[in-house]
Amino acid sequence: KPSQMSGEQLSTYLRSIPSSLIQQIDIISNPSARYDAAGNAGIIDIKLKRDQRFGTNGTVTASYGQGIYSRGNTSLTFNNRGKKLNLYGSSGYNKINWMNNLVLRRDFYESGLYKGSYDQDNFVRRQFNLPTARLGLDYYISKRAVLGVIANANLNNTHRSTDNRSLVIDQDGSLASSFNTLAGGKENSRNYVANINFRYTIDTLGQEISVDADYARFLQDWASDYTSLYYNKLGVINQPPYLLSNDQDGDLRIRSARMDYIKPLSANTKLEAGLKTSFVSADNRVLFFDNSSLPAQLDSSKSNHFLYDENITAGYLNFRTTSGNFELQLGLRTEATHLTTEQLFTRLKYDTSYLQFFPSAFVRYKLEENESVGVSVSHRIDRPTYGQLNPFKLFVDQSFYVAGNPNLLPQTTWSFEMSYNKKQWNAAFSYSHTKNLLTPVLMPTANRVTLQTTVNFQSEDYLGLTLSTPFRVARWWNTLNNLNVFYNHVKGFVAETVVNAAYYNAVFSTNHSLTFKNNWGGEFSFNYNSGGKNGVMEDRAAYGIGLGVQKTILQNKATVRFAITDLLWRTYPRFKSYFTTYRETLSAIRDTRIGTLSIIYRFGSNKIQAARRRTTASEEERRRAGGN
Repeated sequence: KPSQMSGEQLSTYLRSIPSSLIQQIDIISNPSARYDAAGNAGIIDIKLKRDQRFGTNGTVTASYGQGIYSRGNTSLTFNNRGKKLNLYGSSGYNKINWMNNLVLRRDFYESGLYKGSYDQDNFVRRQFNLPTARLGLDYYISKRAVLGVIANANLNNTHRSTDNRSLVIDQDGSLASSFNTLAGGKENSRNYVANINFRYTIDTLGQEISVDADYARFLQDWASDYTSLYYNKLGVINQPPYLLSNDQDGDLRIRSARMDYIKPLSANTKLEAGLKTSFVSADNRVLFFDNSSLPAQLDSSKSNHFLYDENITAGYLNFRTTSGNFELQLGLRTEATHLTTEQLFTRLKYDTSYLQFFPSAFVRYKLEENESVGVSVSHRIDRPTYGQLNPFKLFVDQSFYVAGNPNLLPQTTWSFEMSYNKKQWNAAFSYSHTKNLLTPVLMPTANRVTLQTTVNFQSEDYLGLTLSTPFRVARWWNTLNNLNVFYNHVKGFVAETVVNAAYYNAVFSTNHSLTFKNNWGGEFSFNYNSGGKNGVMEDRAAYGIGLGVQKTILQNKATVRFAITDLLWRTYPRFKSYFTTYRETLSAIRDTRIGTLSIIYRFGSNKIQAARRRTTASEEERRRAGGN
């Protein structure tokens, strides 16, 4: 069963699997109704060869990276398989020094007339300490029944420092004053997830029932201190400093359970059905104190206490059949949602319930042995992350803050796709229509204060063509090339601005894997994004180059690898925002050009069957917990 992974996690996992264990890798672009209706991304299905030999194997990895700042990590994975028990797990520790340098200009207008600007340089540095641990156990009760448990723990101890320098420009374009805000603090979190699962194969035809139950808890402990200094145009302090501090605690709990049933109706026909329910509760409190004079005073205009409760109950039916050259899949998933929110400081409450249906259909026709065409349609949903809903304010300085929006609605999408596949050539033509589009914005508020938040735009229409071709240039040279050309049309209204924006964009990537003599290998990658306008934001073009070289040593038990990412340092975002009363130009320079030396050592037998991989009951909820 698949598992949610980020791109970096997937890359690490793939590198840890010996190629001799992989039987087949498929891309599922139209997930069935069995999966959560969230998201429009496909699924990577990695099928491993079945090998019942027993024993122990694992990997030990250590790496060091250097960009502007250093970073390093160590990890251990292991898998011990016996006749009745399969014990597996991993542990790791990452230490990352990270920076983000925002260089921006904000222009303000009234009735079309220029009224002044902020020229700002914001430098943020974070030091992440990230220990992780995972332990799982499968107990094979019989040939047909298996019981499993999994426990995950992820800690994040982060120290943050910020230096934000701002020049205030008047309507004549002259320097009027300046201010400087220094901030520091901690951002600590502890995430725990426990899962118990059971699978029973009823007969030899493939009839099966499985049950999953999850409990997850995400704890936050943040604190910050801000010092703002104010200067006249000559650089002389002209008013007392403003001292602000905050203390923020968060407690998010997820309880979920699901049951899935598979019933083969014939050799080529299968019926799937299932139920799922999840309960999410969040209790977040943030207190701001004005320390400019003693005793410190609680600032109730910035403080808040936010409560969030959500219950989603889902059921699905999915029908799959193959007849000759035809393959058909029909599915229907329904999800009933009830959620309530309350802001205790402002006494604002929100209570809503809704029922939604998510049909899906897929048809494929096989033209020849390695040639096929397909058509798919699906209705899906993307709910706001809990961070996007949380109204807490994160202040950068007196002119800018970040806050969630508790009034966000989920976005829903109808997606259509026509695909053509022939040997190593894959093409897909896609169209989607999204309502209540979730869109991040930097928007003006009162008194020239800018807010970073998420809003719902009315709709988005997407039209795209994707071409993909993996092929072998030579026995020692393999490539994977992707081109995506698309058209977007966004409609909405925000901050006195009517949004009716259409644009074209192109994204291209090419990856080359090279195999040399004496166990040497190399890799080259290039990606390009042409940029374009998305609502009120316009992205500029960006591109990146990556290089890598590796050598296998110690009788193929160990690999030494050196890689450089973003060689030319051109992948950082640059964009503009357009509003009726506000314009912003921003570039975010980050530490993305990094050289990393890694050593990977594999111990034990590489022929032991890998531990079961599964989708647990809370995958979609935990994805939303990790979002901003």
